[in-house]
Amino acid sequence: DAWTQANNGGPYFSVGGLDRTGIIYEPLVAFGSYGGYVTGGSTISLGQNTGTLTLEEYQGSILKWQKRVDAGAWTDIANTAATYSEIPSSIGTWEYRAVVQEGTCPQAYSDPAIVIVLPPASVWTGNTDTDWFKATNWTQGVPVATQDATIPAAPLNQPHVSNVSEIANCDDLSIESGAVVTVATDGDLSVYGILSNATGNSGMIIKSDAGGTGSLIHNTAAVNATVERYINNWTAGNEDLGWHFLSSPVATQPIRPEFIPLGNPLPVEIDFYKWDEDHVAPGCIGCWINTKDDVGNWNTSFEDNMVVGRGYLMAYTAPYGNMAKEFSGQINVNDLTVTNQTYTTNSSHPGWHLMGNPFSSALDWTLGSWVKDNIGAIPQIWDEDAASYELIDNLGGDNSIIPAHNGFMVYTDVNNNNTLTIPADARVHDDHIWYKSYENETIRLLAHDLDKGLRQQTSIRENMASSIGFDLQYDSYFMAGYAPMFYSVSNDEAFALNTLPEIISSSIIPLSFITNGSLDFSIELETAPEELDIYLHDLKLDIISNLKTDPVYEFTSLSGDDPERFLLRFAPVGIEENKHSDDVSAWYNNEQLHVDLKTDECHKLMVFNSMGQLIHEEAISGQGLHTYAFKLPAGLYVGRILSNNGSATIKFYTGK
Repeated sequence: DAWTQANNGGPYFSVGGLDRTGIIYEPLVAFGSYGGYVTGGSTISLGQNTGTLTLEEYQGSILKWQKRVDAGAWTDIANTAATYSEIPSSIGTWEYRAVVQEGTCPQAYSDPAIVIVLPPASVWTGNTDTDWFKATNWTQGVPVATQDATIPAAPLNQPHVSNVSEIANCDDLSIESGAVVTVATDGDLSVYGILSNATGNSGMIIKSDAGGTGSLIHNTAAVNATVERYINNWTAGNEDLGWHFLSSPVATQPIRPEFIPLGNPLPVEIDFYKWDEDHVAPGCIGCWINTKDDVGNWNTSFEDNMVVGRGYLMAYTAPYGNMAKEFSGQINVNDLTVTNQTYTTNSSHPGWHLMGNPFSSALDWTLGSWVKDNIGAIPQIWDEDAASYELIDNLGGDNSIIPAHNGFMVYTDVNNNNTLTIPADARVHDDHIWYKSYENETIRLLAHDLDKGLRQQTSIRENMASSIGFDLQYDSYFMAGYAPMFYSVSNDEAFALNTLPEIISSSIIPLSFITNGSLDFSIELETAPEELDIYLHDLKLDIISNLKTDPVYEFTSLSGDDPERFLLRFAPVGIEENKHSDDVSAWYNNEQLHVDLKTDECHKLMVFNSMGQLIHEEAISGQGLHTYAFKLPAGLYVGRILSNNGSATIKFYTGK
């Protein structure tokens, strides 16, 4: 018989279709209320309509709709239709859903549609002044990271981003034809959406001066801009200072005429080089290649345009320096990959290559998707204030920063089988002009040239995974600059960063020092783990100083001194620490050395010349003032007065 509700009792489900026997159906089975889902989610600006939101695949009657913003409480909407739209009342993440019920079954809720409501685009008016961060200069207030910004050409006051403590943000940034956005020397601008610049190179200007350089981070390719880099002259009387690493943030930057004038011969006041690790020239393998040929004309084998991702070394004297130079063109925003760098065994600096930051902002060596296959973990950068190379740390912090428009040296220990990718997601805004700061728990020593104001760092670190030899992932070889040469030694190799498997009280680390022609120096302990005692042993003068209690040790050095002059100790092993005695004071005046003993204890007086040679020794006893005539050749001398309670040291000059 035909199946009906009447002859089969109350159903627990309904079958749609004709009641016929002997026929196979594909029925719609309804188990009660089913909410389905809402389509039509979108991203809009405040004041715009959501567009049509449609309830799909539901079962039952629509009782109402509901909405909420930013995961707050749901509120009812008096709507029983399968579609809905409205203009949201505020910015935020809005959710819309329907409430459905089949008969007497429990109510069901649809999956919601999501509508993201962004602030309305803010249009620049310049009604007050040129300050990007002033709300009265915008139609909708200062833009935020989720808000579009439009810069028309009409306002006389065009926007300047200038704020040392705040980053200017927006979603899309539209620079209309004739408009100009200027990022000041202390300004940082991040564009998270699309950047369009209808004005061209002059529509986006990033400024630079002796006090700082502006920074721009965005992701839109082929955007034109003018990016400045301030370059100061050589320091008068000290030509070791004033050398710069340089790299281009734009795709095609001619070297001439912006950085070197056209015509021949090239000015003697300009030096401009690139580094080639395996270049062969008379007298060298691995050389700095000059833009000048042998007679001072343009070197025709040198590239006309700066290579993106390549660093250059350059210096100016007047009238070419102490001003900002301009990079003009399309700003680089894409990852840059360099492969198959050389390792030449007999090169002057085997395995070292001068790369360049290709972006209009700083880079963080520890952030983003860097690829460093067979690349050393510790690059180095030129510190022009110190006239020496500085480490780029792989532990994060200030010392992991590669400044904008700057070159940096990377190392590989294999020939051709290596890859370095400089990723756009490593870009950061940073206040470094050139590389200066350093802070971490590494043992960091600075050798200061007190005559010229130069310095050379050397660093030592502990890591159980390292070896006593060179480890690509932990160590960095020493490279000499113009500062005194100062480095640690392990396995007969010179290290700028020497990472050892352990540092214990009996550890002894050799430190080599070679003068750069100056006479007066100091070694300073800048940072160290708190738990370590650190002693500097001067083998020439046989003096041990506790650098934790007295972090600066002064000394003199002459050409021809043994480079293996210092040891770094972590306990005064075998030699008594150089304790200062309060029982004695000494001074030199009018060719006389005066020693004032506070006790009757026996003391020993020793006088050394600048070569470390002992030239006078005698015992002193008796409380009171003792005076000794020293008519010595002009030079530096060191007097030491020793007793069981410690020692006093005086450095004095004669013939001045």
